[in-house]
Amino acid sequence: MTIEKEQMLTVLDWGLLVVINPRVITDNTNLIDRIEYLINECKKIDKYKMLVDASKSERNISISKMFSAAKVLQKLGHYAMKIAIVGAHLVDSEDSKFMVTTAKNRGFEIDYFRSREDALNWIVK
Repeated sequence: MTIEKEQMLTVLDWGLLVVINPRVITDNTNLIDRIEYLINECKKIDKYKMLVDASKSERNISISKMFSAAKVLQKLGHYAMKIAIVGAHLVDSEDSKFMVTTAKNRGFEIDYFRSREDALNWIVK
């Protein structure tokens, strides 16, 4: 399956809602491609807030790849980039905490949430 078919995108007044299909695995081989694809979709609509619902997907990414992902986000993104990621299984993981800190150090916001409601409240404020 191609990156484009692995999630459903919905344009909303505040930005882009991304729902990753169940059982899709984001890993070291496809993380950068997924980020590039989603940032390009944000650029097409000129909105830089993204809520990614990954609650039914899986993630298997090394810390070094997370660091590379933050570099790509900084390079391709926008100064106002703000990304909320929903997935209870991701909230307390060390690699998620690393990504939040790395993103903040690079000038954009990423955070992880247990519910879509909490993520939406954060993304629109």
